[in-house]
Amino acid sequence: MKKYVTLVCALILSLMTFAHDFEVNGFYYTRQSDNTVNISYKGTNYSSSMVYSGDVVVPDQVEFDGVTYTVVGVDDGTFNYCTNLTSVVLPKTVTTLGGYIFENDLKLKSVVLGAPTTIGNQNFSGCSALESITIYSETVPTTGAKVFLGVDKSKVTMSIPAGCTGAYNADEKWNGFSFEELPAEGGNEGGEGGEEGGDDNPSLAVSSMTNNFSISVSGNVISASQVIMVYNVLGGFEGKGFSVTVPKNGIYFVNAGSKSYKIYVK
Repeated sequence: MKKYVTLVCALILSLMTFAHDFEVNGFYYTRQSDNTVNISYKGTNYSSSMVYSGDVVVPDQVEFDGVTYTVVGVDDGTFNYCTNLTSVVLPKTVTTLGGYIFENDLKLKSVVLGAPTTIGNQNFSGCSALESITIYSETVPTTGAKVFLGVDKSKVTMSIPAGCTGAYNADEKWNGFSFEELPAEGGNEGGEGGEEGGDDNPSLAVSSMTNNFSISVSGNVISASQVIMVYNVLGGFEGKGFSVTVPKNGIYFVNAGSKSYKIYVK
């Protein structure tokens, strides 16, 4: 009898094996190789996980048990049915998106998808509040079925790399959005202080903003004429609002609507 009970317990434990391999700072990960991971969900089944909420910024790297991993993808269903999720920022290191990732996230307004080459089925199905999507893929990703089912594309701003509007418009799964090209990357290093040219120069970034949007830095306070979200260089969320106080000098990324800018706080 004891042997039978032991076998039953072992079977139950095997069925309850978690999908994720480890957790760090509230994020769940699955190993893809010795030094790469996918962001994932908690528990045994993504349909009952629903652990993410608010404004989520996924780091490009994570350290666990002495190993540094690069985040390269998102598992099926990672963020789906997260009813209080409002925004998600994925790093540019993400190149693969599974299916059903944001399905029925009814409060989701803004998503940065990284630079995926493939996107699974029904990722945004039911995301009726969606307002903006940013994607850094210069080649239009291969896309599964019904990715934008239930999304009113005419109300969503799609920010894409410079010079890519024609390619995205030509793809039937992507056309219909209001496309907005991101500032071209690059530029030469500047003078004292190490400021870079191009869109990395904060004064140029400010002057390129439209619709009467302005941003300023005073001490350690970043202020703007609309609500902004501020992240540090490691992807950590610093705050949201018309003014955000950052803890120290350095480089910060400011999301304003569907645009992102690099800001130097000195």
